[in-house]
Amino acid sequence: MIIFSRRIHFFFIEKVLLPLFYIPIRIWMATWKTRIVDPLDVNQCLNAPRLVIATFHGMLLHLIAFAGLVRRRGRRIVVMTSPSYDGRLLGAFLGRFGIDHVLGSSRSRSVGGSLEFIDRVKAGDIGLIAVDGPRGPCCDVKPGFLRIAVAARAHLLVAATSAKCGITLNSWDRAHLPVPFGIIQFSAQLTPPVEARDQEQALAAIKKALFELSRQISSSVLPPALRRYP
Repeated sequence: MIIFSRRIHFFFIEKVLLPLFYIPIRIWMATWKTRIVDPLDVNQCLNAPRLVIATFHGMLLHLIAFAGLVRRRGRRIVVMTSPSYDGRLLGAFLGRFGIDHVLGSSRSRSVGGSLEFIDRVKAGDIGLIAVDGPRGPCCDVKPGFLRIAVAARAHLLVAATSAKCGITLNSWDRAHLPVPFGIIQFSAQLTPPVEARDQEQALAAIKKALFELSRQISSSVLPPALRRYP
């Protein structure tokens, strides 16, 4: 009975509320301005034949503002979500903005549960993975994303975003909604494909880079305890 009620609840959100609020949300987001805060050559990064963007779950909302950079290159963004109701709802929301999604494993991000995502990246789509998703804790980097990138033999674009003015939502991932006409900052670092034998060392370097990028732009997604340099 509880499962049936939950299914009805998410069906109502996806089929009724999401279409109803899509236009005002789209207008809100269209006012956002974007800024790349370091001398990153985005075009060069997007030329990588196989590319996976690694970020925190709470930054996915910000990254929608940069999706046009990928579409203008004639490529698609694909996100891996969990098969839970929350994951399916996130996929439906992102789909409204031209971002595809595939369902991953219901457990950790194992390679076996991610074959469709890997195939899409190998075919030229740009993968987007939240390194602390799908359940958190917030900004807790898990190794599954790196195993997937290794299996796809993809470059990794470690990406962080920030916006000074906005609302931090009451969610586990500290997702942040910038105010209208707010500026979203984007900072990233490109990493070449990682060999399977080097995953442990690469994971430590990527985790360090992601935190440093987030701190440099004072990302509101980071919990207060993680904003200080160790």
